[in-house]
Amino acid sequence: MLGGPTDNRILSWPGLRDTLQLQRNDNDNPLDGLRLRADYSRPLGALTWESGYQYRYLKHPGDFSYLDQDMATGRFVVNPEFTNGILLRRDIHSVYSQVSGTRDKLEYSGGLRLEYFDRGVTLDRPDTTYRLDRFNLFPSVNLRYALSDGLALKAGYSRRIERTTTFKMTPFPEREHNETLEQGDAELLPELIDALELGVAGNWGDNSAFANVYYRQVDNVINRVNTVYNDTILNRIYTNAGDARAVGLELGTTLYPTTNWQLTLSGNVYNYRIKGRLFDAPVDRSTTVYAISARTDVSFTRTFSGQLGIDYLSERVTAQGEDSEFFSPYLSLKKEFPKRRVSVLFQWQNIGLGLWDANAQRITTQTAEFFTTTNYIYETDILRLAASYRFTRGRREGKLLDSEFGGREF
Repeated sequence: MLGGPTDNRILSWPGLRDTLQLQRNDNDNPLDGLRLRADYSRPLGALTWESGYQYRYLKHPGDFSYLDQDMATGRFVVNPEFTNGILLRRDIHSVYSQVSGTRDKLEYSGGLRLEYFDRGVTLDRPDTTYRLDRFNLFPSVNLRYALSDGLALKAGYSRRIERTTTFKMTPFPEREHNETLEQGDAELLPELIDALELGVAGNWGDNSAFANVYYRQVDNVINRVNTVYNDTILNRIYTNAGDARAVGLELGTTLYPTTNWQLTLSGNVYNYRIKGRLFDAPVDRSTTVYAISARTDVSFTRTFSGQLGIDYLSERVTAQGEDSEFFSPYLSLKKEFPKRRVSVLFQWQNIGLGLWDANAQRITTQTAEFFTTTNYIYETDILRLAASYRFTRGRREGKLLDSEFGGREF
């Protein structure tokens, strides 16, 4: 069950005592999902053959009610511009077949997935259904060649699909706040991604390192863009902005300076370009993006360990503007009491201390008709303390299946 309610209240300034507008929205928004899967594997001489079928079903209705308070009478009246209902139904049938094997120093695998995708988005007002159905083929090939003991070349190609959420396909507007409406596109196309990669990986003792060059092409890339609703309100829309491509280099290593100290470093630099048309205007923007991740793990004693790290992402372009850099440092300490089966974990997330702009990102968009920039400041300096107790002395843990429904939709 995904739902509200939410009150949007606009108060007079600076007293904040008088309510100028009160808008209330609520929704009944349940989600039902089903996944069935069957796989089969058998040896074919020196090869291994795998094949299977998967069916995925998603039903996501939504009944959205928006009410405005009449300031003279105090009663709430329905706002027809934002009140509506939607039903998304999606059925996906897919079959795949793959062979893999080894010959001398070469490991290889190749496969093909055939997918039939059927989607319907039905609105209450106007009574309209938007349908999208198609067949897609998704090939994949992976090769690994051992140059020597501990050093190997890798190459791979894959094609995959990234489906969007109901939230981004809801075409009637939602009053996000005083300056912004937000709506999706019922005819939004899924992103189709082709990825080609060539790399080398090596290890010596417990240490390892890798380097990859890659090319990634994304058709029908989805961007969040703005149009003008009136002189003070923008309409935020999710739409297919064109095609995007990225060409980059990825490096990483895991080192053990001592037996109780681990260092993990990785970096990614790539040139990103998005090209297409947006609201009958051409889009052609590019930039160089880099990301860095660094982490150190230390075992102070056999039962006491710590971890300190930071993730960083540089500024990057969108179809209408730029997203600023984003970084987030973190720290954790863990103490175990094996005989008592108790462990205590302390986490310090999004470290900022007011000294730097951790966990904050500025999103800017502009055209000839508007300019908007917003600095989104997420919670910093979050302190968490957790204690756990193990009822059995064994180390085996049950593994639960992760649901692919619900989380992204919310």
